[in-house]
Amino acid sequence: MTEDNQKLIRHTLTHLLSRREHGFNELLLKLEQKGFEQEDILPVLEKFKQANIQSDSRFAEMHYRSGINKGQGKTRIKEVLKQHKIDDCDALAGFSEIEVDWFELAWVVKCKKFGELPPKDAKEKAKQQRFLLYRGFSYEQIEHALTNEVNS
Repeated sequence: MTEDNQKLIRHTLTHLLSRREHGFNELLLKLEQKGFEQEDILPVLEKFKQANIQSDSRFAEMHYRSGINKGQGKTRIKEVLKQHKIDDCDALAGFSEIEVDWFELAWVVKCKKFGELPPKDAKEKAKQQRFLLYRGFSYEQIEHALTNEVNS
């Protein structure tokens, strides 16, 4: 690997990480798409990881916070992290940073979309259940959200 190539990779990594957190594999893919060879990228990327400039656990925490703000449940957030190839250890580190009442969040998401009243019939209940399931909430959280008329 040439010195110029290494500088270019470092510069590109610095630029990407200055905007937002990225996962290790995401950075690897982005650099490969820019025409760099994997054997040139990996040593530089490993140095960034060892210096804690790039961190999969910070990336997981960012996605965790973002998902909560979007009204997504734990299952949906975990699936996004799995798509970014974040290992379970780093994903769990992000989840342990913030305390969330998933039942409360499911209820808030349901109220925002459908209002506070419980579903009027089985068809409406099924529609709300599908919506909350798609958002990544568990069946218990969904049942809680659909049966509570008042935020408790």
